[in-house]
Amino acid sequence: MALICACAQRRLTSETSFCLVNPYRPGKGFRNYSIVDAILWWCLRIRRCCLFRYFVRTEDLYRDLLVPEKMTQFLPPNLLALFAPRDPIPYLPPVSKLPHEKKNGGYIGVGGFLKYFEEPKDTPPPVRVETREERLERRRRERAEQVAYKLEQEIAVWDPAGIPNVTADPFKTLFVARI
Repeated sequence: MALICACAQRRLTSETSFCLVNPYRPGKGFRNYSIVDAILWWCLRIRRCCLFRYFVRTEDLYRDLLVPEKMTQFLPPNLLALFAPRDPIPYLPPVSKLPHEKKNGGYIGVGGFLKYFEEPKDTPPPVRVETREERLERRRRERAEQVAYKLEQEIAVWDPAGIPNVTADPFKTLFVARI
């Protein structure tokens, strides 16, 4: 039989959520049931048809059957302020007509708005914006040009005959064969 444990420190309402606890499967509970669902589930679980004998004392039923999930009453005041309810919704007077009851002005053409358009000869040409592919190609080209320029500069500076200690240590000589 599944046990439904309870906390007797506060009175529960029909909106309070709780946890059904199964002693044969600890930690495997069913969450967010209403009180009526819990009572029906509990009665069906023990295969009883008569619900009356379980409603003799409501306090005992709450104490023996239900565990509230909300434990915010044990938090300090500075954290309780975070769980405070929002302000009530302000009252707005009802509208005179519902949206489907209102009559609209009907549909009209755009010919009446042509006078607000600017003249085509006064319109500046559109500014061309490069696409993503064009931007990637431009960056790739600029990078290649920059690498080529850097390589030319390093080749111009390179002078193998001007290095004074090229043959100073013969053990640091590397021979590459069979290329």
